[in-house]
Amino acid sequence: MVQGALCSIKEAAALLGVTPPTLRYWEDEGLITSSRSKTGNYRMYSIHDLFAASYVSFFRNMGVPVKILSANQDDSLDDIVAMLDATQEAVDAQLRRLERVRDRLRTQALLARHASDLLGQGVRRADPSAKRFAAYDPASVAQRRALLRDSQRYAVLISAERPDTMVEGCIDFPGDAPAVGEGEAPDILWDRKEEARAGVTYYEGVAFSEKGGFVFVDASRLSEVRACGAEPLYALAHFLVSANFDGRKDCYRVWVACRVAD
Repeated sequence: MVQGALCSIKEAAALLGVTPPTLRYWEDEGLITSSRSKTGNYRMYSIHDLFAASYVSFFRNMGVPVKILSANQDDSLDDIVAMLDATQEAVDAQLRRLERVRDRLRTQALLARHASDLLGQGVRRADPSAKRFAAYDPASVAQRRALLRDSQRYAVLISAERPDTMVEGCIDFPGDAPAVGEGEAPDILWDRKEEARAGVTYYEGVAFSEKGGFVFVDASRLSEVRACGAEPLYALAHFLVSANFDGRKDCYRVWVACRVAD
């Protein structure tokens, strides 16, 4: 600090976490003021100048443009309250978006760790975490949105007798019903409760596809299931993670549905 309660533009910028050119710009736009030193005509800032600059800095960090702040210099108290309310609403919306991002990151990290666990375990008896499988309808805006929001919903249904044929779909489509104006309800091809009532059991393992390609349920996985005394009926596989598995591949969690052999 120099000249008693005044500080230089360099000191003010450091206190506020901005650059000296930013302070000059704010002053040119009429957002803040400064005084001049007696020697050298340098910008000097009092504590009250810093209060005003801190106020501007706060709203700039909230994304409020300088031009809007400049235009609001003569706002009434009601106008200021309205701007504060609008900024708070924008921050709340951003927090909700960040919470969704955090939840998605947590889910993806969990699934990636699960893929690593499955790779080391081979097949094992496990009930599916999915509840339903709906056939993919390319015309369904709701389905496309659901898959884009959460790619782990993408799944395929593969017959054990015809492993070269697969049906694309979406697991646990929200509500299994479209939003208004977004087409008909999806065609449910698999329901966990119905299969359980029919006596179907499951073994869990992994499946791979070349990046973005056909999902290949390894014959060795089916052999492992048969070795457990069960006969595979079909496989339901949903996307887990894309990584380098001896080459870039998509990794799927696969539930092999079967009936216990007589």
